[in-house]
Amino acid sequence: MKIVLLRGGVPTDRSPKEITYNSLEESDCIYEHMAAGLGDERCEILYFGGSREVSYSDTCTVKWVKKLSKYEPDFYPDVIWCRGGFKEYEGFIKKFPKAKRIYYGAGKRKFPEYSKAYDVVLADSMKDKAEIEAIGYHSELWFKPALPMFKKLDIKKKYDVCFVAIHPGDKRKNVKWVYETAPKKLQFLQLGNTPKFKVPKNFKIKKALRSKVPKLMNQCHVGIMPYGKDDANPRVLAEMLCCGLPVIALKSTRFWVAKYFSPIFSFLGDIVGKEIFWSIVVKFIKQKCPSAVSEASGETLSVENAVRRLKTIIEEGG
Repeated sequence: MKIVLLRGGVPTDRSPKEITYNSLEESDCIYEHMAAGLGDERCEILYFGGSREVSYSDTCTVKWVKKLSKYEPDFYPDVIWCRGGFKEYEGFIKKFPKAKRIYYGAGKRKFPEYSKAYDVVLADSMKDKAEIEAIGYHSELWFKPALPMFKKLDIKKKYDVCFVAIHPGDKRKNVKWVYETAPKKLQFLQLGNTPKFKVPKNFKIKKALRSKVPKLMNQCHVGIMPYGKDDANPRVLAEMLCCGLPVIALKSTRFWVAKYFSPIFSFLGDIVGKEIFWSIVVKFIKQKCPSAVSEASGETLSVENAVRRLKTIIEEGG
C-alpha cells in the first residue's frame, strides 16, 4: 500500500523541535507509526509550513513542505489520511481523485466542513459516529493505540494514582474537581504542566518527554480518567492499560467502550459516576492491581492492531 499522511502544520505556537524526529523509533507520534505500518510500499508523512526531510526507512519519508498545494510526491497514493481538517489539505487532495481518503479530526477540526471528499471519517465513540453520519459522512469506529514503549515494567510502586492532564487549565480534564474531591490519604502522580491554581500536597506533578512516561506510569497502582463529556477517546487510556494499570473512568468520558473493555472488562477497571468514583479507585488499589492487565490489553491496544483495523477499513472501501 502507498500512503500519504497529512499530519498538520509545523508548530508556530511552540518549538518545532517537539515534532523533530530522526527515526521512527524516536518518534512519539502515533500517527507517524501507523502511517509507516500502513505504507509498506511507500509512505510520506507531510507537514506544511516548513522545510525539512528525513528518511525513516527505504519506504518511509517525513517531509516539511512550505505549501502542500504546490508539492508533488513521486508516486500516486492509494490512500490519503488527513489528521485534522486544515484547509491547506484541500488543494493537495484534489490532485488524487482515485485515492481513498480517510479523515480523523479533533477539537475545533472535528469534522472537515470545507469538503465532503472523504470515503470514511474515523470516530472515537458511538455518539461521534452518529453525529458524523448525520451530516453525511460514512464513519467507522476508531481507537488511539499505545506506542510500543508503553509496557509493564518490573519496578517499585511509588504512587497510588496516575492522573494525566497535560493542560490542567483545560476544563475537560476536571482537574479542579479532582483536587477538591480526591482522598488525602492517596498519593497522586500527575503528568503534565503545573496548573496556575493551588495543587494539593498529595499531588506530585511531573512534566516528562513521552519516552519517559512509561517508567512513570509503571510507578503507579491505578490510572484514572475523570474527564468530561467533550474529551473523546483519550490515548492515555491505552497507554496506562499497556503499562499494567487498571483504569477508572467517569461515565462522562466518551470512548469506544467495547473495544477497550470487552472481553477483558474484569481486568481493566470500571466506568462509574462521580458519586462513587473515589471509592472504586480505593477498592482497586487495595486489590493490588491484577497483573493480567498488561497481558490482556497489550496486543489489543497496540499500533500493529490499529494498523490491521485501518487496513480492513481501507480494503472494504469504507
